[in-house]
Amino acid sequence: MVLSHSVILVGIPVAMLSVGFQFIERALIEAAQTMGAGDTEAFRMVVRPAMIPYILCALVYVFVLSLNEYLIAYMVAGFSVQTLPIRIFSSLKSGYEPTMCVGAVIFMALGFAAFSLLAAIGDLAKLMGRHRPLEA
Repeated sequence: MVLSHSVILVGIPVAMLSVGFQFIERALIEAAQTMGAGDTEAFRMVVRPAMIPYILCALVYVFVLSLNEYLIAYMVAGFSVQTLPIRIFSSLKSGYEPTMCVGAVIFMALGFAAFSLLAAIGDLAKLMGRHRPLEA
């Protein structure tokens, strides 16, 4: 099930990281190499710090989407593995239970908190791929 989630959701981190790599200025890497840094030191001192917001953003997106994913879990494992989304949807067959509402509220609150934290920590417009400031 982990492998199926990884295969289906691999596009999100790839897209986020490609946006991040576009924002790294080549002049900074060249300046680090001019000052005597090798490739690994330039990566450690320039590229890695610039990529941390994009890596975190990709991890949060994939985590929230994977946590809420019902169809992949159901198609791969069926009802043999009881993930929380499968449990919620299978309990819908037997009728309404308050635990379904609690699970749904927890999923929504977790997603909202994660994306709000990303918006507060990172530059949201830059994380979403806006290269230049909007002109009036």
